[in-house]
Amino acid sequence: MVGTIDIRDVVEHEDGSATITFDCDIKTRELLVGLGLVSLLEKAINEEDGYAVSDPNQLEFDFDDSG
Repeated sequence: MVGTIDIRDVVEHEDGSATITFDCDIKTRELLVGLGLVSLLEKAINEEDGYAVSDPNQLEFDFDDSG
């Protein structure tokens, strides 16, 4: 089975960000959420920029771009 993602709308904002609205099937949604969570956890464990593990029982993500 091939998953599908259909882009419904893209709204670009003045700050350079964008809001994207899309539809996907259940299997694709599960895959996207699962891969996203794994990616966040890997970055936290590797202490990549913007991520930190201060307490092994609680992950903390700092998405503040101000520096």
